[in-house]
Formats: sequence, C-alpha cells, structure tokens
Amino acid sequence: MKAALSDLLSPYRLLLAGSGWLALLCVDRVADDAPLRVAAVLLFVLLCPGSAAVRALRPSRGGAAEGFLLVLMISLSALVVAATSLMLAGRFSGPHTLIVLAALTTVTALAPVGRAPADPG
Repeated sequence: MKAALSDLLSPYRLLLAGSGWLALLCVDRVADDAPLRVAAVLLFVLLCPGSAAVRALRPSRGGAAEGFLLVLMISLSALVVAATSLMLAGRFSGPHTLIVLAALTTVTALAPVGRAPADPG
C-alpha cells in the first residue's frame, strides 16, 4: 500500500498530471505573442498526452527513437480527436481544446500502471 501511494505521488506523475493546467495558465496569463506561451503550449501538446498514455499502457520496449515517436504520435492523435470532437459539438476553441487535453493527461497520468507485456523471446 505504501509503495502504491509513493508511486502515485512521484514527482514525474504529478508534474505530468499538472502540465496541461500549467499550459492553460500560461494561455490565460501570458501575452498572446510571448515566447513562453508558445513554448509551454507547444511542449504540452506535443509531448504530455502521449507521455501519460505510454506511461500508463507500458507498451513493449523499443529504442529511444521509437519511444519518442510513439509519444509524439499519441499526443498528436489525442489533439486531433479532442479538436474534432469539439468542432462537432460546436464548441471548438484553443483553450477548450487545451482543457480537454489537460483533463485527459491528468487522468491518464494518475491512472494505475498496467503490467509490462511478457517478452516473446
């Protein structure tokens, strides 16, 4: 029980869970053309949803390049699904999309970790 609680409160998981809300705070508080705002949103959208999903699902291990591309593609896929859903609902905007991605990332980052797949070899 103590190990599960310490894993839930690990700094990586908490930072990943709060990353979307920090990006949304930058959108709300920082000027439109500020480099900090652009960097925070871009890094969040490209890396955080995929990192949370890869951490939760624990796919078979590959190289660093494969892992990075998997994180990038899952993040972009989540962005497309969130934006398309909001467009179909008639509620699309940048902040709304960030809210959906931040919520998805938070839930996925704090979800229990699945078992690692068995090695076929």
